[in-house]
Amino acid sequence: MCTCGMFLTGCVGIPEKASPEAIGQESMVVGLIKVVSSGPYSRGYETQLRFFHLLNLATGERFRVDVQSAGKAFIVALNPGDYEVIRVQINEGPMMMESHVSLQFHVAPNETIYLGTWHFDVDTPRTQRMLRMNISPEQPHWENFTSLVRSKEKEIVKTSLPTTLKDEVRLFTVAPNPKISYFYR
Repeated sequence: MCTCGMFLTGCVGIPEKASPEAIGQESMVVGLIKVVSSGPYSRGYETQLRFFHLLNLATGERFRVDVQSAGKAFIVALNPGDYEVIRVQINEGPMMMESHVSLQFHVAPNETIYLGTWHFDVDTPRTQRMLRMNISPEQPHWENFTSLVRSKEKEIVKTSLPTTLKDEVRLFTVAPNPKISYFYR
């Protein structure tokens, strides 16, 4: 029993805490989300990005960024390092779909970083739905961000567009909560 316990504890990875050098070097990461549906649409709900998950590649720490909109800015305070967006969830009213993606970017210390405008094109309801992603460097109206971003005078915003391995991924249906009997007939 003791030997089995030693082998199993070796398989568990515990994320490291932020290094002492990274404390106080937090950066603001800013981006825009735009979600559209392609094709005829019959559900009557707006297609929205519900949330996306970030993974710190060095520490294994995960973050959930709630968006809840079809077109919205997001701002996240992150420690320096390499990050990856690993999952997105799209919703249309009570119908939810999820996909595993890979959008990688680097965060430098003490900066405001613009990750570009993320365009998500979602297929209309069908048997196999696809999500197409495009990240463009189009600049937003920075006046909208002034109340949200740190108030440093004349702070320079650096652009760092995430790299993606695939531009098109499949969406999988997620059961809604609470479990509605309509979806389980």
